[in-house]
Amino acid sequence: FYWTGYKSLRFAVSLVNFGNDLRPEGSYLKETREGNTTESRYEAFSPPTTFRVGTAMEIIDTQQYALTTSMQINHPVDNAENAVLGAEFNYLDMLFLRGGYRVNFAEETFTFGAGFNVPFAAKRLKIDYAFKEFKTLGNTNQFSFAFHF
Repeated sequence: FYWTGYKSLRFAVSLVNFGNDLRPEGSYLKETREGNTTESRYEAFSPPTTFRVGTAMEIIDTQQYALTTSMQINHPVDNAENAVLGAEFNYLDMLFLRGGYRVNFAEETFTFGAGFNVPFAAKRLKIDYAFKEFKTLGNTNQFSFAFHF
């Protein structure tokens, strides 16, 4: 993670799921073409390693509102490269409107949502809603509630 020193521009790089090949323990019975069964061990497989580079910046930042934009590029070793674009509008640190788009994903495409940060007896109550569009699985609606003390 690195703050560039130019306004609020920052970027981060990560390598996730990096490691040795994995193999489930145990064995299973496998039927041959001749109709016999043999005991087989599970094959080893590489973890789904992904290299990510992302950046974000508040392109508008006042005392009343802010607009943050972000972009992330992913390079999975076992799939095609893809990217994620996003934006969040923040009004008085109480109302948040969010939108995103996934580029070169097989299933997911567009997302949007809203959040509320409500003061509550010297504490904070956070309420979030998110909509995610899936091509074949159908759309999802997600709600979350958090109480910060």
